[in-house]
Amino acid sequence: MVGAIERCVVLGELLEARSPLTGAQLARRLRADEPSVQAALSALERYGQVRRLLPLDGSAAVFVFESQREREFVRCPGCGSVRAVDEHPLQLLRARLRERLGQELSFSRYVFAADCARCARDDLENPGARPGRS
Repeated sequence: MVGAIERCVVLGELLEARSPLTGAQLARRLRADEPSVQAALSALERYGQVRRLLPLDGSAAVFVFESQREREFVRCPGCGSVRAVDEHPLQLLRARLRERLGQELSFSRYVFAADCARCARDDLENPGARPGRS
């Protein structure tokens, strides 16, 4: 059982980070064991204080403070950075999908995968340096 103090410490670190983090990242930042951090995150999720985001590229789930509920995020597969995305490009995607499917879609539970500017530039300057890239 994870106590209130442990949950507060994990929540405080997530708030301080101001960006989504995985359980492993939080554990490293807190110098704590990952299973305890994961247990605290699960409890915080049950209490509605954090939200689990599922990356569409199959990487580890990330967590955000619940106040970021309507924000959507993108994760760079090259460096692992996660950032909030402007809603406008996603509105265009939603409109197209609504036309085709007749349903309104929400992406607020998922993290899109896209190279950040630095990794995209590195790929152009050093083709083949990153596995799985040409």
